[in-house]
Amino acid sequence: MPANRNIRNEAQEQIRGFREPDYLHPGRFGNPSAGTVTIDTSDVDFIMKEMEKKRNGSSMNSKMLHTTFPPGVSLQIDDNRKGSIKDFLDSRYYIKADENLVKDAKYFSEASFSLQDDQYASGGTPPQGFLLDPVSRKGTSRSDFGLAPCGGASKGQARLLADPGQKTEVQWLIKDPVEGGHCQIRLSRSEEDDPNSFESLHVEGNGYDSRTGKFKCGDPHKTVETATVKLPYETSCPHCTLQWVYEAPGYGKLYQCADISIVDPDNREDCEGKCQNEGICENRKCYCVAGFSGEFCEIEGKAPKDEEISGENEAGENGETTEFAEQDGTPETEAKSGHGFFWYYFWGLLLALLLAAIICALLWYFLKPILNPLLFGKIELDDEKESLNEDRNPPREEDKKKEDQLKEQRQKQQEDKKNEDRKKEEAKKKEADKKKKDPKKNKNNKKKKDSKSSSKSKKKDKKEPA
Repeated sequence: MPANRNIRNEAQEQIRGFREPDYLHPGRFGNPSAGTVTIDTSDVDFIMKEMEKKRNGSSMNSKMLHTTFPPGVSLQIDDNRKGSIKDFLDSRYYIKADENLVKDAKYFSEASFSLQDDQYASGGTPPQGFLLDPVSRKGTSRSDFGLAPCGGASKGQARLLADPGQKTEVQWLIKDPVEGGHCQIRLSRSEEDDPNSFESLHVEGNGYDSRTGKFKCGDPHKTVETATVKLPYETSCPHCTLQWVYEAPGYGKLYQCADISIVDPDNREDCEGKCQNEGICENRKCYCVAGFSGEFCEIEGKAPKDEEISGENEAGENGETTEFAEQDGTPETEAKSGHGFFWYYFWGLLLALLLAAIICALLWYFLKPILNPLLFGKIELDDEKESLNEDRNPPREEDKKKEDQLKEQRQKQQEDKKNEDRKKEEAKKKEADKKKKDPKKNKNNKKKKDSKSSSKSKKKDKKEPA
């Protein structure tokens, strides 16, 4: 571990060669691993103020330079500042350091440590780029920097047919972007890939600088980035080359190209009846459906697969070229744009919700069908209803006691009634037995009744007038 190196002298040597803001490559100081650098930071408050200016859009100190020590510590060069790297250990920026090495650190004046925003601190992982629309050439490298002018890919069929002066959208994706990155979109009318034949195209918005032809790109919060360019008037070339350049600080430039054709509509071959794969011919131009391109929509292609973009493909990680412009299989060009992703997930979510609703309805119907007769129809299942009611309202102990008391009262009332009925029947039987035993008394009683009735009738006759 190079813990005892004279970092101060090395920093002074680096300072002499820079006057304007520039970037140092990670290997300039011997490519130290995490925790092996033992120099202290300069003035913590000053660095924090400079970082705050940067976040607010102000320009930073012109003397401050930048490099990355894995896994994310940044080296800032400034003048006559002192401090300690310990002050950064609890900060909200991304940093990892070995405290045992920090204890033995020595102060120095020219070099200082600051921190990189953690959204850009990728631990030395190189960025990767994908030109999505127009689709880049077959065999284009996504991570090999410096392969000018087209990332090692040769010319192929035109993937876009355009008019002179037409506005065209260019889409790309950058994985693991680096802070301070810039892009350029250029056009070559040459039949060959001559690096000196490319001219910058005007980009609408995006902070375009007309002097350099560059604009800011590599936003870590965006999946796909888009820029609108205007093709030059009075330009006609059946085999033009559209070049996309991504400049990543500390890594260099990444080049990717797409073959296009710029032809005046009056000089263009009539496409009536020639558009393939459901393409539509309008104004002598074929408008292709998603997944197809070319003058007559004859080229089938798709965007890079998810594993290619996410970096899970081992071949791509090793810097080899990735061929995704022309692949066999189902077209997936809609997935390359934000709109394609949105509709893909929208319909998938809708289908999942529909299936979930059907499954819930079936479970509801078969497990508890009598809970909702209006929805599923009335089902006459008395036994199940009773059992369900019992399950719903289990009897309490107090209710049970009351029911038992009521039952006992009813039983007593029934027994009392039966006893009264028996007593009445017994009394009737006794009277009947007495009558049978004394027949004379019964006759005298009869005579008395008859005499009384006759006397009453005589009195009535006397009262009536003659």
